[in-house]
Amino acid sequence: MPAVLDKPATVSGDRAMKLFTLLNRVADFARAPAGWAGDGTVPPQPSLATQISRLLRELPDTLPLPQATASGEGEIGLTWFKGGDCLDAMASPDGYLTWALKIGDAFLEGDVLPLTSDSFAPLHEALVTFHG
Repeated sequence: MPAVLDKPATVSGDRAMKLFTLLNRVADFARAPAGWAGDGTVPPQPSLATQISRLLRELPDTLPLPQATASGEGEIGLTWFKGGDCLDAMASPDGYLTWALKIGDAFLEGDVLPLTSDSFAPLHEALVTFHG
């Protein structure tokens, strides 16, 4: 596995420990055995965990870190909360990140971004707007 488990050197303090824990959690998703969540379920591929780890490392320090989950279909989900509202992002096994927002009773579609993209700026902009 790549240096996902290395402590982040560019971030300090409490955020560094939270990021370190989050990166380990994402790496653990890819190490789950087949059937980890029931018959026919699959863990996320290591390459997807690596892409999500890159996304997390590139989050501006001014933005909060998300909660991370894995699905039995090989996806990795990231969720940011603000009060009762949330921004949910889902990374698919085919390497795309989609997101949507729930603000009050409204659901707003986000965007689709290839995880191989050079920049996660569209997601960063959505998070800045969401956390305003």
